[in-house]
Amino acid sequence: MPGWTQFGILADMEIVDLDERPDLCAAAIDLGYTGGEFLRQGIGTSVANPHRYLRHWPTYFLIAVADGVPVARALAVPIAFPAAGRAALPNDGLDEAIQWAVQDVMDDRAPTALCALEVFVAPHRRRRGLAAAMVRAVNARAAEAGLRKVVVPVRPVGKEAEPAVPMAEYAARRRPDGLPADPWLRTHERLGAALVGICPSAVTVTGSIAEWLDWTGVKLEDGENLVPGGIAPVYASVTHDQGSYCEANVWMEHTI
Repeated sequence: MPGWTQFGILADMEIVDLDERPDLCAAAIDLGYTGGEFLRQGIGTSVANPHRYLRHWPTYFLIAVADGVPVARALAVPIAFPAAGRAALPNDGLDEAIQWAVQDVMDDRAPTALCALEVFVAPHRRRRGLAAAMVRAVNARAAEAGLRKVVVPVRPVGKEAEPAVPMAEYAARRRPDGLPADPWLRTHERLGAALVGICPSAVTVTGSIAEWLDWTGVKLEDGENLVPGGIAPVYASVTHDQGSYCEANVWMEHTI
């Protein structure tokens, strides 16, 4: 892809994809993750792993590189949407969108859209417009591929401070200037995206009490539990040795 100047960011950076630079895959993943470690246990992230990206979707794994070192990544999967049986974006958000992408590979169905799964920026590179630039890069890649839209199950960054607030109520909050109160929702809207709905079960994770302790450092008790990195409570039953987490995200759509 072209240099960063196209996206309004530092000219000494460049964007590459996994097809061009498979050697950067591990370093890009090692940048870290958004949210708690437990989110890696969801079905979506376990399916869309680096091995499958290298094999099926290398051009949609974008890496920002500065001085030869990855400083940000953006992952997306191509999907057929809208399509037969897919009149609306799924309630299961990221988890189901990844299943759509896998089904399309298996059925040899041509994609018409991209679903952006994540944007992650190295902590020392944040607050410089890099996240917005990565969203622009995803949109540019969709345009290059002849796709019509980019849909995003957005995980609002400020929601972690208010895990008990319903997502619809949180996402509806606006600043006096009319833009979303949440910074990440606001970034997407500034880039032209429209809020098209809530996906109430975007990411679901279930595990034993011991597993949750390992993932979060929190020993779950009966009822609602708050865990680091969560934007919703974990509901636990000690008797049944199980904790279940289900977070809502916000569907936003960029028209290409």
